[in-house]
Amino acid sequence: MKIYLTKDEKTVFRCIILKGNECPAGITNACYFLCVLSLQQKGMVNAIVNYNEIVDVKATYIGIAYYAENPTLRNPVDWYRVITAAAIVITAMATALALFVACRALKGGI
Repeated sequence: MKIYLTKDEKTVFRCIILKGNECPAGITNACYFLCVLSLQQKGMVNAIVNYNEIVDVKATYIGIAYYAENPTLRNPVDWYRVITAAAIVITAMATALALFVACRALKGGI
């Protein structure tokens, strides 16, 4: 399951897992509110919201399992993009080399 978290979401989620319903230092209340709502949409936490205030927030089983498997909260790597970029670079290098050899052969260098 690929779940991408922003830097603030990682900070808030780590604080929820370790300390419970507490806004971490360096995060504003508005940012905390938005991060909790985003984490709730991703299924990581359950939150009780009263207008624009977080009343209570707890990690779900999905969130706890995610943290147990990935305690550093690293975002997953999209290997398809990595392989595609590598293939493009290799193709470009092969094309440049082929053009160099062909131009050199036309000049009579080989």
